[in-house]
Amino acid sequence: MSRAKKEKEVFGEAKLSLTSDEKRFATHAAVAVFRAERLRCNKIVDLCSGAGFQSFAFVQTCTHVLAIEKDPLLFAKAQEHAKTLGITNITFLCGDVLAAEIVSHVKTFAPDIVFCDPERFASEEARSLSTIQPNIPKLLSVYGQITDKIAVEFPPYIQTLEFPAGFSAEAEYLSLDGALNRLTLYFGSLRTCVKRVVLLPEKEVLCSTATELSSITTSSSSVVSSSSASFSYLLEPNPALAVSGLVPAAFASALSSDIFEFLVAAKEIVAISQGKKTFYLSTKILNSPFFTVYAIHAHVPYSFDMLGKKALLKELQHLGVGRVVLRYTIDPAKYWDERTFFEKRLQGGTKHMHLFVFDEALICEKM
Repeated sequence: MSRAKKEKEVFGEAKLSLTSDEKRFATHAAVAVFRAERLRCNKIVDLCSGAGFQSFAFVQTCTHVLAIEKDPLLFAKAQEHAKTLGITNITFLCGDVLAAEIVSHVKTFAPDIVFCDPERFASEEARSLSTIQPNIPKLLSVYGQITDKIAVEFPPYIQTLEFPAGFSAEAEYLSLDGALNRLTLYFGSLRTCVKRVVLLPEKEVLCSTATELSSITTSSSSVVSSSSASFSYLLEPNPALAVSGLVPAAFASALSSDIFEFLVAAKEIVAISQGKKTFYLSTKILNSPFFTVYAIHAHVPYSFDMLGKKALLKELQHLGVGRVVLRYTIDPAKYWDERTFFEKRLQGGTKHMHLFVFDEALICEKM
């Protein structure tokens, strides 16, 4: 499915001349500001600070920032940006964050909090701790002797996370404009719960502990039953929920644990899979910022052939649909051809619908 993407915003960019690569690798302004608010303190160290965009957000909430970057070009660029922005409460150091002289300087600085956005490959088949630089377990051991308040950013789809003994963290999955954007781990006294999901720009937060999660279970089914017509709503969880495992907690926050468990037991909420994604059919409307809710207008038996398309087209025409968004697995190269097939034959319709296909097609309207 093709979607228009919002242009990335970078902190301070209105006064800066940035290259496309600088914008590409910079932290989004909304994320940088949110993180700076959460890590508000007197003195903070920004390890692997790059061209400085997260550091520039930190200077708004912290008395002084120590920014450390080993790449001389990025180090110089950050200094140049800071000068242009008129920032004075920041000190820049160039060097390896695990080098003895850098660690010694940080000890002298005596930070309240240490933050690190480590270097990782632009793309790799599976994200893992072993490919991240600097070595994160070593970084935690070294800087853990300076302060227990450490926050480290990780790729949100990282496969394994193992840390030195004595280190436990809160995993914060951040969603920006409906897409999974960041995973940040907060160690020591920065830890407020086991897992949490944050939606930006809404600033909606869902926190959960292991105890809360263990008491909530979901029923799952990859097949829509013959009684699927009894379901009036399709629920699409924010992608951060699925990765974090907090879908049950999100349901419980909107319905209460008792009501959620009752609806699951009564099969009035049913999980349904499409490829790697899981959606939920429900008899009840759900008021939650963590789900996109669709009203189901029609359930249509469907097969991926001309006969199936014609049956679906007939129902779309009956409903007065003019535009459709295809929400089923399809070769991206064929998406617009298939969408055009329907929309060319829906002249005069005014409604905008989403088409999901499981064992049958669901014609849905986004609420």
